[in-house]
Amino acid sequence: KMHVRRPAGSIPSPPWVVGMALLRTRALLSTAGFTFVCWSGGGQSVEQSDEYGARIDPWLKNYERAIRVTEDEVLLLRLHRGEFGAFHEDGSGPLALPHEMRNQLLSVFPPEALVEPVDAGLWAEKVRLHSLGVRMDPACPVNGENHLEKTIVEVFDALKGSPRRTALNIGGLYGGTFGALADAPDDPTVELLRHSAADGMRVLCWNCGEVASITRVGSLAPRFRLEDVDLLSPELAAPAGFRELDLLRLDFMPAGQSCQVLRRLLRAGARPRLVAMLVLSQIPPPFRYAPLASASTKIPPDAVFSCSLAAAQEVLEPYDLFLVRLTGPYALFALRGAWPEPLPISDLDCYRGAGVWGHRALPIETVRDWLFSSVDAALPKIWGNLSELHGPDRPFSLAL
Repeated sequence: KMHVRRPAGSIPSPPWVVGMALLRTRALLSTAGFTFVCWSGGGQSVEQSDEYGARIDPWLKNYERAIRVTEDEVLLLRLHRGEFGAFHEDGSGPLALPHEMRNQLLSVFPPEALVEPVDAGLWAEKVRLHSLGVRMDPACPVNGENHLEKTIVEVFDALKGSPRRTALNIGGLYGGTFGALADAPDDPTVELLRHSAADGMRVLCWNCGEVASITRVGSLAPRFRLEDVDLLSPELAAPAGFRELDLLRLDFMPAGQSCQVLRRLLRAGARPRLVAMLVLSQIPPPFRYAPLASASTKIPPDAVFSCSLAAAQEVLEPYDLFLVRLTGPYALFALRGAWPEPLPISDLDCYRGAGVWGHRALPIETVRDWLFSSVDAALPKIWGNLSELHGPDRPFSLAL
């Protein structure tokens, strides 16, 4: 607690004046559950204190902060879509505040949260012209999960039709090993298997490593069929018993070739009801980006570890698979005939409500500029940034 001293015999200041004095110190902010976003001089993001990713559009985020304005009084501050309110600690309110105090209290929120980044009419027109669908699904952006580790079960249970009891997982599994770390969901394939184990689900796992060491796999390790596969082989195909799938999951692919691996598997007969995959969330829809690789080229830089969301959707659309959930780095697509709601939805609106993860090489401010600019203005900017990032000997494709 901080005490504001005043000369003996002076008239006590009103509580809101004391609160403003305390605000200036910024020492009494209770930041539990909240994050200050700051930027280094070069425009690159500084690692945030309690979250790895940043929201694409801070304007859409629900902010709540607690701040002590006197020794005995705490205010709860809320901000969403520019609407600000201050409440008593018990939640009663909102309070009528003097204009000066209101401005002081607003200063505890990121500046990006105070201003809508794009005119609503211009955004609606962009969605109409460039989004795969126009219906906005508020459940599509998933904030607070890394790898769809909880959402995968909710989405699976919502599917219509009979389960196929098979999954194809490509790449390593997430989670603590040998009992280390908290016993909490962290991997979509593992959580779906745990959820469906009683139904006899089996998982074909390509290049997955020591699956039995994953704590949450536990006694289900025999349900995994482990194989080491050349994922860049032009003859890549799932075996006959693992083509009709409940889940096709792709994590990190060699040289960022997620879309190429996905395309080969689908052309070779894989038919999943769900596809969960890592995407490069720094490239917004409708831009279709994919790193290219061959024996004669250098592998792409680490920052471009997958294809973009729009590129993945282009591969999946001919197979009637469409976006239903997005954490930022992980996208989840569902078979239209199995999904209980109309598809496709607006991928632009979903992306706007999600987050960007690991954005040092492509700063969040740059990503926001690409998203909220016109497509004609953003395209040469994205091309220039990616060209600089890739260099002359690491090819890529970029299209609309």
